[in-house]
Amino acid sequence: WIELSNRLRTDTTIDAAQQCQLNSEILHWQAVLERLLAIINFLAEQCLAFRGSSHILYENNNGNFLKLVELLAKFDNVMADHVRRVKDGEIHTHYLGKNTQNEIIELISNGVRNEILSNLKHAKYYSIIVDCTQDLSKTEQMSIVLRFLKIEENAEVKICEHLLEFIPVNETTGKALTDVILQRLEHYGIPLENMRGQGYDNGSNIILNLNNRAFFIPCHAHSLNLVVSDAAKSSKDAVSYFTTVQAIYNFFSASTHRWAVLKKHLEQKLTLKPLSQTRWESRIEAIRPFRYSSGEIYDALFEISQDLSYDTSFRHEAETLAQKMMQFQFSRCTVIWHNILNQINLTSKVMQNITIDISEAKMILNKTLEYLKKYRSDEGFEETVKEATTIAEDLDFEPTFAPQKFIRPRKKTRQFCYEAHDDPILNPNERFKVECFYCILDVAITSIEERFCQLHGHCETFEFLYDIGNIKNQFSKEDLMKQCQDLHLALSTDNAADIDAVELYDELIALSELISPKTSPLKVLEFIARNDFFTPNTAIALCILLTLPVSVASGERSFSKLKLLKNYLRSTMSQNRMSGLALISIETPGPLNRLWSPTATALG
Repeated sequence: WIELSNRLRTDTTIDAAQQCQLNSEILHWQAVLERLLAIINFLAEQCLAFRGSSHILYENNNGNFLKLVELLAKFDNVMADHVRRVKDGEIHTHYLGKNTQNEIIELISNGVRNEILSNLKHAKYYSIIVDCTQDLSKTEQMSIVLRFLKIEENAEVKICEHLLEFIPVNETTGKALTDVILQRLEHYGIPLENMRGQGYDNGSNIILNLNNRAFFIPCHAHSLNLVVSDAAKSSKDAVSYFTTVQAIYNFFSASTHRWAVLKKHLEQKLTLKPLSQTRWESRIEAIRPFRYSSGEIYDALFEISQDLSYDTSFRHEAETLAQKMMQFQFSRCTVIWHNILNQINLTSKVMQNITIDISEAKMILNKTLEYLKKYRSDEGFEETVKEATTIAEDLDFEPTFAPQKFIRPRKKTRQFCYEAHDDPILNPNERFKVECFYCILDVAITSIEERFCQLHGHCETFEFLYDIGNIKNQFSKEDLMKQCQDLHLALSTDNAADIDAVELYDELIALSELISPKTSPLKVLEFIARNDFFTPNTAIALCILLTLPVSVASGERSFSKLKLLKNYLRSTMSQNRMSGLALISIETPGPLNRLWSPTATALG
């Protein structure tokens, strides 16, 4: 026994050679798996297909995965030896099949998800962002995104929005979606009572009945889109204008020869684009060429209309579209919609930023509303006329309205003398001003005021936290105490409360002496974390404020990855594989050494 003990300690037992060979084989397989893990992670991050029509090494069309294995074998001894063993039939378990791919994809995605859930556990409070879309296989996919705060070691506070998973749903009713959300939250051990915000595309929700502290906030970027949609449908002139813009794009894009004529006249920076049917504010990209390159577009239409090599019908269509561009009404609509969409598109893009909070969203929205109200004036209309006149001079036509033909109602016998009909506005300039310019802006302004009333309500709840450094000058002691009590009620249930109103009041008074005015809530929270101040109520209130979502842009961004993953060549991909690949691609695991140890253990 003593001799055996000494031999075990010095690795000189009778099976030492076999043990050395076994250890060498273990290291070999660990190295192989490490390389396969890197290949799979690379393909997943780049949304590339794995398999081809063949699953055999060194055959044509055997897919990106096996081709990368072959490529790596040319320069790496470990992979070269592994491929040689497979080709010579020395081994039959080679880890190059689809089952191993699926297992490694699941392990990596679970590692990423577990890290997200770990950060969420430390943050405690969170919001959910939910959106749905139909994939290529006609399956309704629901995306669940979690929004929470993460405090780094250097006391930097980051607002995080992470995809949890894609879930196939059969029904899109409020109750059905709520049941799925609650089931997935329970599955991952995410407490419903810690939810403080919900973001959807202006849909009703049931979760608020289960947790009254989960504030429902409709997607404000989507609401802005509906504002533009309402305005565009309010005027016949606007409908006619967008119809003409789309018709011009369709005319050129339907033929490579006609598109070549357009490119010859237009600069490379500007080109015609189609009108988006869903994102109205992005129609600025389709209008911008008409605002700054109307002359070049007209020249292209004129060239086609005079070219005898084209069919008569195409020449006639080009001439008709050119005549519509020569109308002063078209030039004015171009200027009006360019000014409106340029402002709203910028506001929409800012609201889609992850780091924005509801206080900043309200400020940006108010500036947009002020711009529209200022634009709706005689001065704004005159400025529009001047800009449209510049376009008319570039196109070389008289900046006046053509005579209008009105549809006259049939004459009827009036029964009473006080019955009368409003006479139409005969002055074309005044008619355009009232029925188009004012009409579009009035609808846009009214729609903004109506659709964002819920945002103003949430902002009033947290209003006193926007400028803590100047809180003594903004609120009296009585008003500040009332604001704290109102927030206490909003963050309370029958059994518990997130904050205490009196303690919050005392903390804010103390912090106001240490923080400079106009310090954002995010910077205040970083200041508290950096200096280890014991102000739990203020920290909780600021965390909840910053956790509330402004838009569902992160959910819609995940659909972009979904379209890259599940295309027409990969439409039969399983749900687990697709969801795992999407999570890896969107969240990007980063250094593989964090995932290598648990993955190797699971595969081993």
